[in-house]
Amino acid sequence: MRPPKVSAIGYGAMGTAMGYGPSDDTESIAAIRRAHELGTTHFDTAEMYGWGQGDKLLGTALAPIRDEVTIATKFGFTPTFSPNSQLDHIGEVVDNSLRNLDVDSIDLLYQHVADPQVPVEEVVGVMKEYVEAGKVKYLGLSNTDAASIRKAHAVHPISVLQTEYSIFAREAEALLPVVEELTAFATSKGASLSQLALAWLLDQKDYIVPIPGSRNPGRVAQNIAATELVLTDADLAHIAELVPKGGVDRRA
Repeated sequence: MRPPKVSAIGYGAMGTAMGYGPSDDTESIAAIRRAHELGTTHFDTAEMYGWGQGDKLLGTALAPIRDEVTIATKFGFTPTFSPNSQLDHIGEVVDNSLRNLDVDSIDLLYQHVADPQVPVEEVVGVMKEYVEAGKVKYLGLSNTDAASIRKAHAVHPISVLQTEYSIFAREAEALLPVVEELTAFATSKGASLSQLALAWLLDQKDYIVPIPGSRNPGRVAQNIAATELVLTDADLAHIAELVPKGGVDRRA
């Protein structure tokens, strides 16, 4: 099974419902629609992004253009953020997401995080049932490892892996000297640091799709403009020198 065809950069909807302080639904909807106007066709949400509110907002924003986009959602947590891939919970999330997004099918369904209480083969076995029922089109895994991917893929094709991956690794906001050097380098390229980070990702593999999220239409436009930033081999080598192991300077 071939993976779904999506835009080079997707849109992550977490910030519209949680994680980054108070949100403004009107501005969030404007940001989502601005992303589509600028060519984004893939939109990513999750059950834990507002426990239904994020789905409803994204569904409202995308309703006029549903047939032009792909929507991904994820299950796998309790409201206290413990793993929950109990088999009956998967069905609850799928049905709730279909209703809250107001769609006939979910383009991509992820297990958000591994649940040590439920073997991944059993999880994917249930996910597969929703593909067969026409409620889900593609399956994915997030925050997992190679062994789990192989076990899952033996049950049903796993089309997509979502994982944290950037120039900075886990320390994306660390205010360290090496981040300052990257900022200066980005400026020399006529770009922002966030655009440099996105352009670097796009240059790694053509099947890697960044999904930055923003509630601000202007920032959405800035993110998508990163597709126009060209990094030469020399540029990539210089970035590798600045951050050989990620955002924290471990060279000392």
